[in-house]
Amino acid sequence: MKKLLFILLVFSVLKLNAADIYVNNSGQAGTYTAIQIAINAAAAGDRIFVSPYGLYTENLTIAKSLTITSAVANTRFSVVGTVTVTSAPNQDVIIIGGEFSGSLTGNTGAATLTNKGTFTVSDCKFPGITNGDYILSKLLFCEITNSAQIKHGLVIGSILSSLTIPDGPNSLIGDTIKIIGNILNYLEWNNNDCYYFISNDYITNSNGCALRIKNNSFNSSINNIVSNNTIFGSVGGGSGASFASIEILVPTNTNLNNINFINNLINNNAGTSTIGCGSSPCSTVIGNIKHYYNSFSQSVTYVQSSGYGQLIVGNTIYPSGGPQWTSVNGFGKPTVSILENVGSPALQYYDIDLTRNDIGTFGGPYSIDNYWNTATGRARIYDLNMPFEIWNGSTPSIKAEGIHIK
Repeated sequence: MKKLLFILLVFSVLKLNAADIYVNNSGQAGTYTAIQIAINAAAAGDRIFVSPYGLYTENLTIAKSLTITSAVANTRFSVVGTVTVTSAPNQDVIIIGGEFSGSLTGNTGAATLTNKGTFTVSDCKFPGITNGDYILSKLLFCEITNSAQIKHGLVIGSILSSLTIPDGPNSLIGDTIKIIGNILNYLEWNNNDCYYFISNDYITNSNGCALRIKNNSFNSSINNIVSNNTIFGSVGGGSGASFASIEILVPTNTNLNNINFINNLINNNAGTSTIGCGSSPCSTVIGNIKHYYNSFSQSVTYVQSSGYGQLIVGNTIYPSGGPQWTSVNGFGKPTVSILENVGSPALQYYDIDLTRNDIGTFGGPYSIDNYWNTATGRARIYDLNMPFEIWNGSTPSIKAEGIHIK
């Protein structure tokens, strides 16, 4: 009981040290009429609540731990201007519910590989986001109308024109970047510092490949996973690997042995291959990408050739066009049932209704329905990590990440 009281006392002291600051046009004492003035006045750890009933014309600069959020749930505040964040070790910047005319830039500042800063952006709209190295970026339920670029962190439940993961200054640092439940036109992975978990994304490009892998981080005991995605490229036509749905374009002697494609729906209706190896000869890589329980349309020219793909088990190649599509909540969904309950039988890939995994974006425990649904509002638990088997007498460990203010 004494330990509990001590913990509660420490929490109370920390809470008292943080302040809630309000930005609005009320004229009341203690409020500010500009966001940057409130940022300047705030102490590290404070929360700034911005009224959405006004237009703020200003460029914001942030160099301390802060939370900036709309004062009204499900209503964004609007800023005509940009946001620049300079990071620092253990700095935590959170922006929730803002719509900005200019882009967001995260600079490394004093942050380091072992002491990263964290930058969370939730329910926001930006034309573009560029975050540098050593910033743990969390893009949640956002709309990025042009391009986004991060080097660490995760991107979940967002709409993006394109997402790029560029290379950093290190190698084999061991981070895993999660890209889950997004709707985007193009995804490029060009990083050999981190591993990747790309799951339940709907990626479609009408002018070329939808997914391009240009680098890879290899470890014999860690897998790079591409699972339950719908990848639909080259809708507008073209030829060659750059018009394949997936292009593998890695440097010479890149080791691909730890890349697993599982339960993906990979379509191409332009008469070109679903997977191509770009301009580099397939023989210049080490090992093979492994394919399990994927659905392919058109040819898979480079699968089972040297390096770029090996069909292991459960894969199906459909004739021209593959399964047909209909629009559901702004992204495609198969109109036929041939992809139901035919994915991997491994328990970790089962659907959330405990049936065998469906192939494509709606299958598995990370179904895109977790992040895009018809209900009002969205769940603020965006990443739930729990065991897929619980044995009698065992003590399960469950870890959840979420974003919520009140």
